[in-house]
Amino acid sequence: MKQLLKGNRVFKQEIDEARYLFLPEDRIKKYHYFYKAILIKKGDLLFPNRWINHEDSALITLDFFDSGNYEYMFFPNLIVKDIQNVLEDS
Repeated sequence: MKQLLKGNRVFKQEIDEARYLFLPEDRIKKYHYFYKAILIKKGDLLFPNRWINHEDSALITLDFFDSGNYEYMFFPNLIVKDIQNVLEDS
């Protein structure tokens, strides 16, 4: 059993019966998920044409994303929800 688990991640699914999925650890990647997000790199605040606008969902691997390269990150959907909650409470 140890040999089967070595170097793998195991995911268990239970519906009518238990099923297991074995995936090699080195094949599992972590991603940042951006949905309706606006990312502004350092020095680009005054140049909206340079802003990175993820209108739909986007997955970016951790290897290719460094938050230190960005000055601002806006998530308009989250801001709108916060504003709606504040207005409903008053």
